[in-house]
Amino acid sequence: MRVGLALHSLHRPDKIEVYQRTVTNGLFHPALLLELLMLRISSQIMSVVVCFTLLISSYPHSVTAAETNIAAQVGTQGGLVLQIGSKDVSDVSALAKTGRYLVRILEKDTKTIEATRKALHDQGLYGMVSIDQLNPNGKLPFAENVVNLILIEQTTENIKPAEFARVLTPQGKMLVAESVPKDFLKQTGLDHLRKIKLGKTWMVGQKPFPADMDIWSHPRHASDGNAVSKDTQVGPPRRVRWVVGAQAEVRGMVTAGGKNYYAGVLTRDSFNGLRLWDRDLLKPSEEGKLVMKNLSRSVPNPVASDDYLFAVSNKKLLSLDSDTGETVHEFATMTEARHLLYNAGILVAVCDSSVEAFDAETAKKLWEYQSSAPRYAVMGKNVVAFLQGNVKRGEKVTAVVIDNDSGKVRWQNSSYPWLSQVTRAVYHGGKIAYEVSTFNDNGPDNAIHILSAVDGKSILDHVYLPGMNHRRQARAMFINEKLWVLHGGKDKDKKRLPIQVSSIDVLSGKTLSTHDAGLAHCFPPVATTNYLFSGELDLTDLRTGEVDANRITKANCSADSGWIPANGLIYLTPKHCTCWPMLRGYTALAPERKAGDIGKLDVKKMEFKLQSGEDPPTFVSKKNDDWPAYRNDHWRSASTAAAGPTELKTLWTTDLGKATDLTGPIVDDWNENPFIKGPISSPVIAEGLAYVAHSDTHTVIAMDANTGEVRWRFTANGRVDTAPTIYNGLCLFGSKSGWVFCLNAKTGKLVWKMQAAPVDEQIVAYGQLESPWPVAGSVLIVNDTAYFAAGRQSLADGGILIFAVDPAFGYLRWVERLNTVPQKGFYRNSGLEFDNYDLLNREGDGVAMSRWVFDSKSGKMSIEPWSAFSKLKNGDKAAMVPRGSWSYPPRHQRRIKSYTAKRSLVSFRENVLIGSLQGRNTIYRRDFDLEGGEKFDEKWITGWAAGAASRKGAMPWRSTRLAEKAKWKTNVFDPEQKQTIDALVYAGDKIYLAGSQGDLQIRSVVDGKLIKSAKLPPVMWDGIAIANQKLYYATQDGRLICIGL
Repeated sequence: MRVGLALHSLHRPDKIEVYQRTVTNGLFHPALLLELLMLRISSQIMSVVVCFTLLISSYPHSVTAAETNIAAQVGTQGGLVLQIGSKDVSDVSALAKTGRYLVRILEKDTKTIEATRKALHDQGLYGMVSIDQLNPNGKLPFAENVVNLILIEQTTENIKPAEFARVLTPQGKMLVAESVPKDFLKQTGLDHLRKIKLGKTWMVGQKPFPADMDIWSHPRHASDGNAVSKDTQVGPPRRVRWVVGAQAEVRGMVTAGGKNYYAGVLTRDSFNGLRLWDRDLLKPSEEGKLVMKNLSRSVPNPVASDDYLFAVSNKKLLSLDSDTGETVHEFATMTEARHLLYNAGILVAVCDSSVEAFDAETAKKLWEYQSSAPRYAVMGKNVVAFLQGNVKRGEKVTAVVIDNDSGKVRWQNSSYPWLSQVTRAVYHGGKIAYEVSTFNDNGPDNAIHILSAVDGKSILDHVYLPGMNHRRQARAMFINEKLWVLHGGKDKDKKRLPIQVSSIDVLSGKTLSTHDAGLAHCFPPVATTNYLFSGELDLTDLRTGEVDANRITKANCSADSGWIPANGLIYLTPKHCTCWPMLRGYTALAPERKAGDIGKLDVKKMEFKLQSGEDPPTFVSKKNDDWPAYRNDHWRSASTAAAGPTELKTLWTTDLGKATDLTGPIVDDWNENPFIKGPISSPVIAEGLAYVAHSDTHTVIAMDANTGEVRWRFTANGRVDTAPTIYNGLCLFGSKSGWVFCLNAKTGKLVWKMQAAPVDEQIVAYGQLESPWPVAGSVLIVNDTAYFAAGRQSLADGGILIFAVDPAFGYLRWVERLNTVPQKGFYRNSGLEFDNYDLLNREGDGVAMSRWVFDSKSGKMSIEPWSAFSKLKNGDKAAMVPRGSWSYPPRHQRRIKSYTAKRSLVSFRENVLIGSLQGRNTIYRRDFDLEGGEKFDEKWITGWAAGAASRKGAMPWRSTRLAEKAKWKTNVFDPEQKQTIDALVYAGDKIYLAGSQGDLQIRSVVDGKLIKSAKLPPVMWDGIAIANQKLYYATQDGRLICIGL
């Protein structure tokens, strides 16, 4: 609980912004002094109303002087901050300490960069604040519209003012120091220019919100219920603008004022996805981390304005400050609100027995209309329209239209027989469209009935088949004066009609134009003035009829909107669908960049920047009992013929620390990053050194394998999500920045680095800056060639690039582009256990990424679309191994009861596979005889088949198929513990496994019986390596423990 001052200040003439000063340590100070300030800004007197308010927040923190002075003065509450120059980083460092601001510093001088980087590491801030080289070519390394606040403290002669404006978010702020030329800010095109004094004098400007962008403030766009955005910047998706992790599959999002509000309720920046605040609407009294949940059907969806989120919590109708989530007003409704509408300063609440209107700024009730079961309300020009009448009580259903200003009835009509079947309504241009939807898979009985909003007279009755597969609904979409509908699909005789979108003249009912469209599934169509959204991610250009289907991901199940086109982007939420290998998580997709489609460039002619350092060492690795790569070898077998320890005695522990000691919304996004399994990566061991990545601090660390003493640290220019690969005295790893690094493994000095990303550009992903073409930390080495992949999903940002390079010098041997998915019929649901991106591993003579296999010499791609197992031979005999058992990328959301976010681990050597069953409490041994003619079905099932099997009590998992012919099975933990197998290694003739609660065990490979056990801190996922008869154990809290004799 916090007490603070709410400062209502006119930083924009058209927007009241609410700021706060928080009392330190969350303590209540009754003697808090009330202030009254008068500030002169832009030659206008601005009154500052200071209110003494009780504030409750999910992120109580002590606002520093820097945050109060910089953020509050310019109106930025959290987000991405860019500072040019590193002469003084104290202000941005103070912002980062709140856990609300992600900071990138760009600096010209290399020595200054290293000194600043060290200072930030020493303060425990690196990752939340990072520093990189300022590019001399005049380009800022960011996508457009992603930076909330820019501070320029030194002259930037190579970067034009327009370039700063390009990367700034709409309504983002720029501060320019006095040392920068006076006309610089004017040249940016920003508005609301003014001076502020914060220790030194700054000029401040704000980027205007573009006229061709639109918001989506209600579940169906706006208070009129017309699911059509006026955003003409939205176009066919080509790029990932931002992506974050998925806690759960949730429906419902609204956006206004540069903020997205999800379910109930999590708030993100609309343009970069950074988490801003959350507040549990369903259980407001609970403390701790917000658990994302859908709102119940009886709770209305929140609606938004630039300044407020209007929502019901604990049966109370509230307005929440859009910057902080704090309660601003409580609205006194007669009964509980069930539906909310907001327009032009008026909030309308549709309650159990009334419709009530309030002044949104003051919470003053404007009028109240008593009604029986009011529902399906819409708000148009000067009117509120709704239905009333409880059918169960024998009351007639009546259409009612009342005056928006007075609450007086304009007309009501109960004569239309279809009124009792209405499920939604839309207001547009003096007309009200009532939708009659079956919300089932059948086609008949769906219709749109249009009445005059002036007198209730009938204008049009349009009966048709909605072009949906499931939960079909008649949806009226008005663009200008035309009614657009999506139609087709199965009719009453199960005949499938073509899916099309048609425009209809409202007065005559005549069809004016018809275009092809995609089949919608469990989500209705939405539109912009230029495009209709249907199918998986199919956009029909309503001007030309051309259909563009670039299925980076798909819409989520929703009765309102599976996609949200707003702010120039397309927003999508997590989903359980397994139609094809799609991008997962909360995402925002952008149209093609103005410079053109990277996917159309000839990959053979692309140039990838290569920078050399010192000469590579002349050294050849010889030790066979090392563990030089993630999961040891190029098959990623997690096994070794060398023996592991026979005793479980701790020899040394090195505490490398958590990613950060900070708390706050951005840290929560770090913790929900599915690619990073802990503060440090799983270890690798080679030539007397142990290596880990300290992922969120962008650092690779080398330690003495015998003592744990840190030998060197290297900071990359982005996250390193998995352990490096050690080869011939080289330490190779990829970075989420889109770069690949090669260091001297003994000294940590740079040998070479290569930009694998085709463009030096950063977006926000999982709470940090990353490239649209990130590279996994673990580089694959096969036959003196280094392989890695750069990208997120094969249809995004021009595709995924697969590289083969010389490991010693970084010279390119070949590069190929993956820009397809094998599925043609997307509704076959053939993407179960098929990852859109994965770590590379050896498969036969090729290099595999999930089900794609690339020839190791040419890069030529082949694929078996249904193959969920691969035949891997890391000795004289082979085993059938489930692809991607290490769970590197995120999985789909839960679709059957026994689902877990991580897969069951396996370890294999030659023809023996040790695995854990689904639930990760049982291990088994499976011996193969593939050379002797044993047949194994590698084709996997559909998502539909998995669901059907689960409902019958089966366990439709790959581990179940493998264990059908198991030599033995055994449970390893007490079921009451609810402990899972989180690490599994097969070494020599023993099995080493560790549980999520820290139980470490040695078991016999012969019969699975327990040999020894020990209690340690909880292991991080897949966090065991074995080398030189020692076991190296990475913990969830950032420690590396060496265990042996």
